[in-house]
Amino acid sequence: MTKKSNDKATTLAFIFGGRLANCWAQGSEDNETLANKAGKHFKRSNKHLYKFPKNQKLIVHLFDITEAEGWSMSDQDIVTCLESNKECPYIGKQDVVV
Repeated sequence: MTKKSNDKATTLAFIFGGRLANCWAQGSEDNETLANKAGKHFKRSNKHLYKFPKNQKLIVHLFDITEAEGWSMSDQDIVTCLESNKECPYIGKQDVVV
């Protein structure tokens, strides 16, 4: 399936990096696919700072951004819409192995 330019992202998969860089993926794919994309991006972005053990488990947090016109992450780990400043619903968390 090819993604059209007018398709809107509906889910945000976000990894809190702590001392490492935060990473995310957004799109309309299923939650597992987005979580894996975020995990791979996290590992690729931080491998020069941290040696990831084989089969490292990461926790990915999922948010519903269907109604959001852009999003931002607050320092309290809350995703809000840039236009309305409303909080985006938290879907849950998922473990991925990278």
